[in-house]
Amino acid sequence: MVAFGATYLVVGKLASASDSRSASSLDLWLCVAGLVGMFCCGYAGYFVVDAVWPEFYYKPVQAGKNAWLLAQLACVISYLVGAVLVRSRVKTMIRSVR
Repeated sequence: MVAFGATYLVVGKLASASDSRSASSLDLWLCVAGLVGMFCCGYAGYFVVDAVWPEFYYKPVQAGKNAWLLAQLACVISYLVGAVLVRSRVKTMIRSVR
């Protein structure tokens, strides 16, 4: 996220203000939601799933592990989609500078 922000700052200064602000900020919000969701699923989600399936992490409770890991996978996918959108937007901004 720091690299995305720094890239936006550098490319935004090079591109005109209308080019850098024309697209929505869905890409950054997907990345933020992915990172915050990963923390929530990884930390708080562990306790929620542990309340449903006690000691799922230490005993072979496959349903509990699947639920916990699928929630984390959804957050990782959200972050990756946001990262791909950031990359495509930065490429578009760089092309407009040239």
